[in-house]
Amino acid sequence: MGFAAAQPAAMAPGSPLLPPIVYEREPDAAWAPPPASYRRREPEKTVLHRLVRENLATLLEEARLADPCGSGYPAFVEKEFERFLGCGLLSRGFYRLRCPSCGYERFLAFSLIVTNLS
Repeated sequence: MGFAAAQPAAMAPGSPLLPPIVYEREPDAAWAPPPASYRRREPEKTVLHRLVRENLATLLEEARLADPCGSGYPAFVEKEFERFLGCGLLSRGFYRLRCPSCGYERFLAFSLIVTNLS
């Protein structure tokens, strides 16, 4: 007896209680050629990224000087700023995606930088 046979009738695939499984927004969208207008996000070129990149060291140092204990911002705040600066950069790692039928290639930058897994 397989899993499908053990399911109650209300839980069977195609029943009115469960939505149909759909993997694409449009039929055959996965086989469509990529849009000609695709452009990598390039976060390093945004104003916010430049602002944080150019002023982070000053911000952290001023917070350390202003804090009576000399510790400044909590460590998790500094870590999040560093993760923001590394997110989406090809130099920090990427996936290389290639369509086997047409040969189209795309680089997908990692969006999360993991520095310590423990």
